[in-house]
Amino acid sequence: MLYSPKPAALRDRDLSQWIFGALIPLVYLVIELGFHYQLINITAETVNDETLSGLEFWGRVISGVGLGLTIYRLSFAKFEKKLFLLALCLVGGIIVMWNVQRELTQYLIDSA
Repeated sequence: MLYSPKPAALRDRDLSQWIFGALIPLVYLVIELGFHYQLINITAETVNDETLSGLEFWGRVISGVGLGLTIYRLSFAKFEKKLFLLALCLVGGIIVMWNVQRELTQYLIDSA
């Protein structure tokens, strides 16, 4: 059997699938685990309002990125500009999660 290398287009597509399918979720997972580590650390000590506000901000951003990555992976559209679609999903996910979490938090505070 003769060896026939893959055409360049297939190699590029495989690399693109690897980046979008494994590398980006892995980076997100590492950031998410680092954030959870910070949350665990603040439970052991007294922190000021500035630290809590910073954690709230980054928590909302990270959860929005997670939603954006989920929306991106579930989109079945075949766009040529994958980076544009990824950026659009990330921005949309951050905006949606920011507002949902703000409204949910306000509802829980008002009903307490």
